[in-house]
Amino acid sequence: MSFEILEQYPHRSPLDIGKSFGNIIKDKIVCDVGCGAGDLLECLRINGLCKDVKGIECDRRRYCPEREYITLGNAYDGIPDADVYIVWVGDIDYENILRHIKHDAIIFYLDGSEENQTKFSTYKGISFMNRTEYTYDETPYIKPEHMTDYLTHLKEMQKINPNWTLAGKRFYCTYKWSPPPI
Repeated sequence: MSFEILEQYPHRSPLDIGKSFGNIIKDKIVCDVGCGAGDLLECLRINGLCKDVKGIECDRRRYCPEREYITLGNAYDGIPDADVYIVWVGDIDYENILRHIKHDAIIFYLDGSEENQTKFSTYKGISFMNRTEYTYDETPYIKPEHMTDYLTHLKEMQKINPNWTLAGKRFYCTYKWSPPPI
């Protein structure tokens, strides 16, 4: 690992998932909507997996001003321009967010819930491209001094989703955003 993980609960396995994006992001600008401290973007940037990175985060506690490519702001008010967008959260107003996304952009929707993937795929202008499964291990991304706290947090998260584990398999879907003409 060639970069410092800043998230205390890094449920993203940046190296594992970043590599799974493959050639789709090569020579592209990638924007992570709700990027937290930007660990995934930092991984993509440091490892040269894409042309450039941008992020937007609304939570001041997770926002990392040292990573100059991250904007503190509300995605409903605007999103940085990019070729590829990464979205994680299943319970937000995506119709409001999609109106800020560039026409013909690629969207990686990383919410691993079948229910949320199905809902996301029904938005007008969203076209399913493919589903990618990947293996992950969060252990290398958790600082030893945070492991006990992390495991306590994980137990809380498992009340919401019992499939959330320290290591295993996850999936995400790739979509193309081509909104209908207004």
